[in-house]
Amino acid sequence: MTKQLMKNTPSGHLTNALLPWESETEFIELRDKWRSTYMPQGPAEDSLVDQLVWIDWRRRRLISGERALHINQLHSRTGTGESYSSTDPLTRRALVYHSERKRTFNSRSAISTTEGDDKELDIFVRENLSRLKEAQLILKDANKNAYTNALGYLDEGSLEWWEEEIQETENGFEASSEGLTKFIEEKLLPWFKNVKHETEERPIVRMQAYGESLDPHRMNTLMALDERLGRQFEKAMSMLIRLQELRGKMP
Repeated sequence: MTKQLMKNTPSGHLTNALLPWESETEFIELRDKWRSTYMPQGPAEDSLVDQLVWIDWRRRRLISGERALHINQLHSRTGTGESYSSTDPLTRRALVYHSERKRTFNSRSAISTTEGDDKELDIFVRENLSRLKEAQLILKDANKNAYTNALGYLDEGSLEWWEEEIQETENGFEASSEGLTKFIEEKLLPWFKNVKHETEERPIVRMQAYGESLDPHRMNTLMALDERLGRQFEKAMSMLIRLQELRGKMP
């Protein structure tokens, strides 16, 4: 049926108006659906169906345009600085009622994560904070195996960090219970606590970013265009139905 419709209804003058990135195949399929539904007869009905096709297609463009506006605003308003407390205005606005502190993530990274990512990270942090408390208790024991046993409570990333620290002698960390205790207190605990704050703040930053992605002035323009296309659609549809009703009454 589609091939027959394409054969009987030239569409070159219509597809020539498509934008370079738009699919000619999708457009023709859309036009064929309209034609198979209303089966226009004569130039007047052909023209009205073509109008309805184009109105339908242009309204789809508006949907893409709305998405593009939001993405553009997200890009322009979010930042990528390493410390967003000083370089990321959007995050400062989102967390205006939160305490000032050094943060190691930015709003651009916040919107690239999801609620599921936050939950996964929160579980990871809570588990490691609990394990570090166990390691601290072991290190307080005078047992000569305390150092080795405590290492067993560190995750892979923390162990790699510890190895790097003890290799850099100027950092002042020795491979001993005292050195590991100092490393946990000065490095690991602050780091995990900071990440814990991140899991709490990222949803707030995302909400701020999504809210600011709405440009009311440009959105009003899109909505006005959609409303105008809607009126054109109603008018063309009304005329098509009227013509077909009149044709049906003809002897």
